[in-house]
Amino acid sequence: MGRTRFYVLFSLALGLSASAQASPDQGSIEIYKVQLKHLEGSEAEIDIRMRLGALCEDQARATTGADQARWLGEARSAYLGIVTHHPLHAQVPEAMVRYMGVAALAGQQPKAEILLRQLIEAYARATDPKIRGIEGIEPAFRALVARLEAEVATPSAPYLQGWLPELLGMTYAGYLEQFGSLDLAYDVLYKQARLLDRAGRSEEAREHYKRVVRLDPNGIHSRDAALQIVASARDALQRPEPSGAPLSRTGELTQAEEQFIGACDWYLIRYADESEHTRLSYEVGHLLYNRGLLGEAAERLQEVIERSPTSIEAEFSATLILHGLADQQDWNTLYQVASEFYADPQLGQQWFKANALAMQHEATLGKIGRHLADTGNHLEAAGAYATFGLSLEDEALSERALRLAVRTYERGGFMAEAAQVRTLLGDPLPQP
Repeated sequence: MGRTRFYVLFSLALGLSASAQASPDQGSIEIYKVQLKHLEGSEAEIDIRMRLGALCEDQARATTGADQARWLGEARSAYLGIVTHHPLHAQVPEAMVRYMGVAALAGQQPKAEILLRQLIEAYARATDPKIRGIEGIEPAFRALVARLEAEVATPSAPYLQGWLPELLGMTYAGYLEQFGSLDLAYDVLYKQARLLDRAGRSEEAREHYKRVVRLDPNGIHSRDAALQIVASARDALQRPEPSGAPLSRTGELTQAEEQFIGACDWYLIRYADESEHTRLSYEVGHLLYNRGLLGEAAERLQEVIERSPTSIEAEFSATLILHGLADQQDWNTLYQVASEFYADPQLGQQWFKANALAMQHEATLGKIGRHLADTGNHLEAAGAYATFGLSLEDEALSERALRLAVRTYERGGFMAEAAQVRTLLGDPLPQP
């Protein structure tokens, strides 16, 4: 009979005798405690510590006050022995999570944080190539990460929900510090970025997402990481400015707006998928338009039209360009651009074509008005209004142009000509 087997049988006998008056679980606990004295360093020690910890947890849940505190302390001690004495064992991740649960139930979360930090530091201090290499410490560290991820996704106890993500983030950071150059770090880095994002730590999350893309621009998470940077920056746009002042067309961008445009550009120069390129380019153009930066907006919006002329974003982009030119009263350019948009067979549905034609007409009226302002020639301008009005099929717009002709004739003192146009409109002549 081997020495270990002798000690186990002997301790079982002692335990059964000593626990004759105790509950079955408490009897088993005493047996396990005796066994641990003789099994230190063996594989059996790990199994017994896990069983001992679980039984002590059961006792803690069945008691209160000082008794509960005592049982929680014994459970914590059982799991602690595994983590501190066998850091590379396959049971360490489970023991660590159970230790966290016991500590949280006892209101001693700092102890779990300290133990986790010590475990991470122990991994970092390991100098034996067999331990530090991919065949030793890295799989152990990765197993710890995976177990914590599983616990965060489905907590075994409600009191762990709000606390574990922070510990998982600490573990991610420790892994990346030691193994940031490995291919496996790419996945961990992305997960840490997502964790930071969910915690509202947007700035840190953005930096991690950027590292993901830089590690492998074509990796499985990289495109999503770049889009997450955009989404985070977009969310920041919804927050009120520190000054509390309402946003207006100031011709200047806020810091959040600059960051959003930068995030979009960062994505656009790396990825060329049409749908996202169209959407993001339009968002940037729309933002610039709303801030009164019409020239920069037009460049972005024109890019949308050229890349995806049949898209709804192209229609919206063209509409904004036309309205921007109208705001600037650049009638010559407005007429030219509106004519081109109207004639483009790929661009726009029926409603857009009607809008482009209306903008051509608006530009014509604007050009006549500008000529009048420049020359002061009321007779010529009024004649142009009248000629234009008579050429239109749109009754409302035709009437508008003819009334402009009447007003211009009258302001220039050409009352007879004004009367002729009034007749066309069916207006009564003004009383002398």
